[in-house]
Amino acid sequence: MAVPNNLVFGYGSLINRESRRRTIKTQSDFCVQAEIQGEFGYCRCWRFRSDTGFTALAVCEIETCGQMDWQPQPINGVLHATGISLSDLDKRERGYKRVAIPPEYVRVVGSTSTDSSDTDVPLVARAIQDGSCTVYIYVPVGDNADLPCEDFPICQTYLDTVLEGCLEVGGRAMAEDFVRTTLGWSQYFLYDTPTSRRPWLHRPNYEVIDEILFQYAAITKVSDRKHPEEFAAEYLTSLRGLWGVPARNPRFCGRESEIAELDAAFVQGDQRRTGTGGTGIQRLHVIGLGGVGKTQLVTEYAYRSYSARYGLIVWVDAESEESIAGCMRRLASDVGLATQDKPDSEIIEEVKARLYRARCSWLVVYDNVESASIVDRHLPRGAHFGHVLVTSRRIYPGWEQRSMTLGCFPPLEAIDFLTRAAGESATVGAPLTISRGSSKSNLLRVKHVSPAGYLAAAHSRLSMHCIQCHRRRSATWGLILSILPLHIRGNRVQYQIYNTWMGCTVSYRAAKYT
Repeated sequence: MAVPNNLVFGYGSLINRESRRRTIKTQSDFCVQAEIQGEFGYCRCWRFRSDTGFTALAVCEIETCGQMDWQPQPINGVLHATGISLSDLDKRERGYKRVAIPPEYVRVVGSTSTDSSDTDVPLVARAIQDGSCTVYIYVPVGDNADLPCEDFPICQTYLDTVLEGCLEVGGRAMAEDFVRTTLGWSQYFLYDTPTSRRPWLHRPNYEVIDEILFQYAAITKVSDRKHPEEFAAEYLTSLRGLWGVPARNPRFCGRESEIAELDAAFVQGDQRRTGTGGTGIQRLHVIGLGGVGKTQLVTEYAYRSYSARYGLIVWVDAESEESIAGCMRRLASDVGLATQDKPDSEIIEEVKARLYRARCSWLVVYDNVESASIVDRHLPRGAHFGHVLVTSRRIYPGWEQRSMTLGCFPPLEAIDFLTRAAGESATVGAPLTISRGSSKSNLLRVKHVSPAGYLAAAHSRLSMHCIQCHRRRSATWGLILSILPLHIRGNRVQYQIYNTWMGCTVSYRAAKYT
């Protein structure tokens, strides 16, 4: 494999492959494990205050860290391809400047991906030393370069991303080296993962990560880590973290264009508002029939956007006034507000006041809205950082300009969905094709499907999906299809496909598992 002319040294969240793909939008797997020697004069430190209200990792000159007695230590990380031009990357890395690292301070340790085998390591090292490949690192500048505080804590979700990357790249040894060679650990340590008291729900590697953090507790100050309600009570700070967001769907697939559309709409709205000096809340609506995937889409958007865009995400069941009041009461209780003997209206006003005073950008999701006015009555006025996402089966007057209609899966995404729902070992035969008025469809062959896996998909509301079907002639027509599991008989899972628009059965087949 050819060595790129430019490589970037990732020392924080960019150690994590999925984070690289999300952050710098690269699909390149070119990545090698590396170290920057301590003689370069820089150290890694918790010293970059993100606009979303937490402190991220940075590298800075040792004397600026106030650690004059710090002995030079290597900074471990990865060298990765940018996937985009350096000028575009500079625009993405706001608050940082790009610095070239002299080749004598770069040590290539080993490979980390299938595209960068061990035989490539000497090639990368030679390219760096002979000057045909330049290594860059991003260093914070300006007022954002500062230590953690109550308004900008270290967040567990961000730390998990970094340490999961270390475990993926270099195992436990790399994760422990990261902890030992990072400065600036702080008592301002927020356990911001959803349902943080049940870490197994949202932190797949929590056992090994927490074991490392407590092994080096004198460094990490993990004993000071606080759940959101404890943090708010201790430091009297504004709301932050993830609250009420449904569990992330591990089988989520497709919808990339819709997620990008949501993100772009919020970015463009913020740019227009900033350009005119305006403030207030920006609101978008996701409209679609029941079961089309609105909640799944917005859940995935929330997880992808947290930390990168928002310091607080609140999820509200907005089907009725009562469900909203119940969510607001639970939220108030979780952040340490007194709720006993207080009416719902008073609690809602207090939560609205907290949102108004929030110093970080926030997103509130109102899921399954049944009334156009119900959202208006529960939002603060004049907030500077607020975004709202509404899901609804109907589009109400006044929503037209700020709405996205969620339609059917295109055929390839539909097949991908069915394959994932059937299980990781499923294989797909002939594509599912349906013609209008037919009583049969081609068989979607699925092998090695366990009943447990199928029903788990149904239980997580994945059994309902949409496929866009096409007529054999030039005209196209849309069908909303739902797959409903009927029963398990022997080694056969039976299901039936209904045309929910026409109210008749389109096809009936069985998926066989072995």
